[in-house]
Amino acid sequence: MKTLRFLVGAVAAVLLLAVISACDKVKNDYGVVVLQKKLVQIVVSGYDDNVYNFHYDKDGKLFFVTGDENNVIAVYDWSKNRIGEARANNDGGYRVNSLNDNMVTRIDMEGGHFEFTYEAGRLKKENTQLEYEERFRKRKVSASYEYEWKGDKLLNRKASFGGKNTYKYDGEDCNGFMPPIFSGERDFLKWVHPELFGIRTSEMPDTFMTTNNNGVTYSYLYKYYDDGYVMEATALFYVDDSYYAQTYTFIWE
Repeated sequence: MKTLRFLVGAVAAVLLLAVISACDKVKNDYGVVVLQKKLVQIVVSGYDDNVYNFHYDKDGKLFFVTGDENNVIAVYDWSKNRIGEARANNDGGYRVNSLNDNMVTRIDMEGGHFEFTYEAGRLKKENTQLEYEERFRKRKVSASYEYEWKGDKLLNRKASFGGKNTYKYDGEDCNGFMPPIFSGERDFLKWVHPELFGIRTSEMPDTFMTTNNNGVTYSYLYKYYDDGYVMEATALFYVDDSYYAQTYTFIWE
C-alpha cells in the first residue's frame, strides 16, 4: 500500500480533478482512450452511500450504468458527433452531448445547456445557462467559468460571479485516472471519459483553495493500488460546525 497523501480542495473545484496517465494518449475513433484499465465500479460511503457500475461496449465506450441492485440508471447512444444520455426515473432527463473533433462542445438538457471551448486540447471556458421554476415563475441563470492550465496542471478556475478555485501541486501523479466525482453531480460520462472534456491529466493537486460564498474546505486522503491506479479517495469536510467524511472506492479492470 502506498503512502497516503492529503489534498485540500472543494467539492465544486474537484469537479475538474480527472487524474490519468498523460503518457498514454491512444484513442479510438470516438476520442476515447483505450489502452488503459476501465473504471468498472465506484462505491460511495459515509456522508452519502451509493454504488455505480459502469458497463462498456466492445469499443470501450460507456454503454450503460447500473446501481447497487443492478437497476439501470443511465444508457448511452453514441454516434460520431453526438452522445445521447437517457436517465432513469427522470434523473436529469435526456441529455444530448454534441461533439466536434472528439470533444464535447455543448450539452443540451431539459431546462438549459452547457457550452465548452478548448485551447490546445484543454478545457478553457464553460458557459452555463439554466432555467428553473420558482414560485410559479420561470427564472434563468447564466454563468461562465474560465480555466487556467500550465501544461497538464490545472491552476485556476474562475467564475463570472467572482468565485475562484486555485490548485497547487507537489509533483505527485498516478497511473490510470481519477474521475471528477467530487462535485456532487452524477455526471457519469465525465467520470469515465474525461478526455472528451479536456480534463485528462496525470498531475494530482496537493492543495485546493476556494474563494466563494460558503468557503468550505475539503481535505482528501488517497490510497493507491500497487500498479499506481487510485484505489480510494476520502473527502473530509467541515459544515455547520460538524466534520464529515465521504469515501470513494474504485474498481478497475
